[in-house]
Amino acid sequence: MSMSSDTPTSEVRSLYRSYVTGFVLAVILTAIPFWLVMDKIAPPQTLLPAILLIAAVQMLVHLKYFFHLTGVDRQWNLGALLLTGIIITIVFGGTFWVMLELRTNMMPWMDSGTHQAASSAMITGINMEPPGMSSAVRRAVSSTAQMQ
Repeated sequence: MSMSSDTPTSEVRSLYRSYVTGFVLAVILTAIPFWLVMDKIAPPQTLLPAILLIAAVQMLVHLKYFFHLTGVDRQWNLGALLLTGIIITIVFGGTFWVMLELRTNMMPWMDSGTHQAASSAMITGINMEPPGMSSAVRRAVSSTAQMQ
């Protein structure tokens, strides 16, 4: 008796089961942060670490169930994980670095706490201009403050 090509083998069934399990876990691990934030379950100080922990667990679920990085080639798996970590660090670190440098170079008078003071000074009419402000910018700032 020969096996027909339409019947799935045990390998295909286990692969299918792996994908379904990974999908269900990914959906659950995606829904948990939404639930935590929308229902305000925890204070904001604990939400970020909780969400980051759930994101790390979800990344491991993806690596195991979708990428199947648990096999024989552990050296290649480790290399792929290290390269991914390095790229993520460069992208996020570079983005934050560029944004902070832009803020520093574009608005040097806006260090921490000065923005609030500048806003309240504009409302009350106190002259709190950064050095080197042109007369056109000065007129625009004063007309904006008068409109408020």
